[in-house]
Amino acid sequence: MNLLVRHSEDPMYIPGEDKINEPIQKEKKQGIKKTYSVGDHIPEVYESNSHSVKKTLKSLHPSRAISGVKLVTREVNGEVKRVSELTNTLYRRLAPIKELIETEKSYIETLAELINNYMIPLQKNGLITEKQYKTIFWEVLPIYHINCIFLHRFERYYGTINSIERTEEEDRFGKFCLWFSYVCDFLMIYENYIYNLPLAQKVIKEERLKNKAFNTFLNINTQKSERHYDISSLMVAPQQRIPRYNLLFKDMIKRTPLVSNNIFIVQHIVDKITRMTDKINRLVGEREDMTTLRELLNNVEGLNDAAMGNFVIQGRLLEKSFNVHYWSNTKTIVKRICYLFNDSILFVRENGKQKICDIFLEYKCCELLDEISVLRELNHNIDNLNYITRTKLNYKSKMAIILHGIIISERIKKDRAIVFWLNSPTETANVKYTLVQTIEKYLP
Repeated sequence: MNLLVRHSEDPMYIPGEDKINEPIQKEKKQGIKKTYSVGDHIPEVYESNSHSVKKTLKSLHPSRAISGVKLVTREVNGEVKRVSELTNTLYRRLAPIKELIETEKSYIETLAELINNYMIPLQKNGLITEKQYKTIFWEVLPIYHINCIFLHRFERYYGTINSIERTEEEDRFGKFCLWFSYVCDFLMIYENYIYNLPLAQKVIKEERLKNKAFNTFLNINTQKSERHYDISSLMVAPQQRIPRYNLLFKDMIKRTPLVSNNIFIVQHIVDKITRMTDKINRLVGEREDMTTLRELLNNVEGLNDAAMGNFVIQGRLLEKSFNVHYWSNTKTIVKRICYLFNDSILFVRENGKQKICDIFLEYKCCELLDEISVLRELNHNIDNLNYITRTKLNYKSKMAIILHGIIISERIKKDRAIVFWLNSPTETANVKYTLVQTIEKYLP
């Protein structure tokens, strides 16, 4: 596949960007802006001692008002030159731009190593199933192709720039940022990759334990690699790339003169990448939470596949777990483990090393009573609970008990669970805090 396609064949081509390297005609009169045609978004900045320009600068940025062009000394291509402060700022901005190019090269080399050393050989040798293969290398190839195009364009704008002229540099940087602000939406493909990453790593970990041939293959390829990176280290690279973009473009903002309109374009890029990063972090957090739930339920018997699927949902978080004790009909102490989630409760009894689910209830399947938050247990006689405070609920004259701060309904059905709370159904967000505070208050 030819990654360096151009113009109409290139999905990232912006009309007119191929003229970026053409010389820019300078204005004959200093301090006078050129007339811009429709679509020319990048205004030029000029050094001038004219009163009108100084007055304009002062009105826009009083802190940047100047009495003249200040010159500083810096080294350019091995020669010491005197340049203006604004031009010196643009030279300083080349540092994060060059770092962007160098890190992009290193990143693509990492992706190429993942593809050449692991993805292609595993497709041929059949050491893992097709489903496992797709899970491990989900979206790797599209990400590689996109970033190859990114690198080509980065080098096209700034690959050979060592000496700059301010007006020309501002125009180049503006078009570069304008292009990237359009195409950075392609980075949304990273969301799918990063969301799938924990599952891919889990498949690799489990397969290494039970598939000796697969484990041997990974070890051999790690040793062959020049940097000795294993497959897991290589797969983390895309997750680290988006935050790196964010840091580099923020650094460019700091090194862009306030009088330049390009600063607004760079800020737009940073805002887009920040939103993307926040969304990715949220997806990663939700994925980790769901993985934790699955690991918890894998150790609990009594939940069929349907119940498991209904329980493991996005947004469900484990607040805490604690032990509940009460007297049974035979006057023995019954022990239960209670898992308190942000929207549900799970009661589990231990039978040796086994954990068996007794109760699974959700707040959305609740009945409203004029009483505090209620958890209930199964089939017990309140007459045997002599150290517990009794209270009457204002709902069908049901009796309830308080056990270590937990109210347990006397009359229940075995096939469903009920939760009661004091507030109205529209205030369900307060339920988990009421439960936690009540439980902590009375626990021994």
